Amino acid sequence: MKRVFTCVLFVLAVTGDAPVSCAATLELEDFQSGGTGGWSTGPSGTGLDLVQLLSDGGPNGAGDVYVEVTGLGGFSAGSVPAVLNNGAAWTGNLTSLGINGLSLDLMNEPTSSRDLSLRLVLFNGSTQWTSTQAVTVPR
Repeated sequence: MKRVFTCVLFVLAVTGDAPVSCAATLELEDFQSGGTGGWSTGPSGTGLDLVQLLSDGGPNGAGDVYVEVTGLGGFSAGSVPAVLNNGAAWTGNLTSLGINGLSLDLMNEPTSSRDLSLRLVLFNGSTQWTSTQAVTVPR
């Protein structure tokens, strides 16, 4: 079963209280520049990237670019709609920079037959943290 998870990530940002000395420490990705901002569903070269940039239909209406992430169902690679970003703006010790929040806008595919349960996972090579409470994205 193919499940489509549409991320309207026009506001995907990390937020913080500390003064920021470098623009790269707080990131805003609205996808209007014509790229996915480094977001993908798998490692480069695997041939499986279920992230696509769509040029019309974001929350600001006609002409508002957004990203669609697809989960194929089943139990193999690409089965769940999950995205990752290893870019410099999204990696490192964000707590030390005063980052204390993440904001994003999501939309479930209007034709979806079910709600989505969204969890946040943060990890490095040896440590992983997963949110204990899922956020429901209604159909």
